[in-house]
Amino acid sequence: MAELAGNLLNTVLARVRDLESLATPRDTARSLLSTSQRFVNAATDQVIATVSFATEPQRQIYPLTALVPVCLRMQSVRYLGVDLDMLPYRQLAHYDRQWFRRVATVPLLWSPIGRDLLVIHPATAASLTVTLVYTTVTNDLVQDATPTDLPDQSLDAVADLTEMLLCVSRREFGAFAATAKRFAERLAINAVTDIATAITEPDNE
Repeated sequence: MAELAGNLLNTVLARVRDLESLATPRDTARSLLSTSQRFVNAATDQVIATVSFATEPQRQIYPLTALVPVCLRMQSVRYLGVDLDMLPYRQLAHYDRQWFRRVATVPLLWSPIGRDLLVIHPATAASLTVTLVYTTVTNDLVQDATPTDLPDQSLDAVADLTEMLLCVSRREFGAFAATAKRFAERLAINAVTDIATAITEPDNE
């Protein structure tokens, strides 16, 4: 059963010694929790969704935002249950100099163009159904009773990030640095630790 936003938020507020939400209004803190969940999912790709659509004959380029408006990152494109190969857009010309004119019976690969466009290559003579697999935007945690989207093992990272944001808003940089180190270790990243170091140990020159 998914953890409720209110329960996770209570954990965070207890950490920052503000269970009564006197320093930060509860709605504001829950909004930070919602943003943190979205960030952690963007970093870990755990909430995945799929959508199927019919391709158009002779067409290769599609508006990704119209097909999947809540897409954070494309994971794959499937045809008949099989993942197509992914090729970076800039390599399409090396793969096939006439790629934009190529027509076949089935698609072979896909390529993202920025965040807004998707190439499914080659074009097909007839309409086919393909499935897009993507990391989706998590739901807004609008109420305490709203369930979180991430699995339980990732909620500690969500709580850590929310705690960090609250610490920054209060200029509690020492507490921020300690939580940032723990958060970075959970996600196996270094960027947040570097930020914490920069804040707590400024350049003396």
